Amino acid sequence: MLTLGAAMDATSDANKTNRDAHLNGGVRAMLTFEEPSLSLPPAGLLETATHLVPELFAGFISDDVRAEGFLGAGLRAELQLARHGTDGFHMRSAFYLAARAKVIGKHQAGGAELVFGEHILLGPGHTRVGFEGGLGIVKRPDKTAEQSPQLEALLTIYVGWQL
Repeated sequence: MLTLGAAMDATSDANKTNRDAHLNGGVRAMLTFEEPSLSLPPAGLLETATHLVPELFAGFISDDVRAEGFLGAGLRAELQLARHGTDGFHMRSAFYLAARAKVIGKHQAGGAELVFGEHILLGPGHTRVGFEGGLGIVKRPDKTAEQSPQLEALLTIYVGWQL
């Protein structure tokens, strides 16, 4: 599965309490190695499945002055739901929690993310739209002890499709 999304983050130095968050925008691409999504069950039933999904991701984040590339890997714990309602309401979606490690920027700063997300599958195929939000931390070797680590509030809105 390949997803492509608009990424936003707000960053702040962890050791400073009087600094406003710095807002950034960018793009994130994710390649996941997952089982096929649930099909719609017979009418009136709800089916569930759980999966652990490995992830690889890359992208960039930018403000009005500079851009930084990043890449990383993670593991997602996912709960899939499929409902075929007798009332005409059909749904296939998934909720997940993902832990990720990444390197970012020219100094190859190491970081981690913990995100919660959801996606909804569109139609009978595997195309999906979703969002995820969470927290991150990056240890910046090029910054002083007062400026590092850097905290991140993360938000990504994405569309995905099967390769």
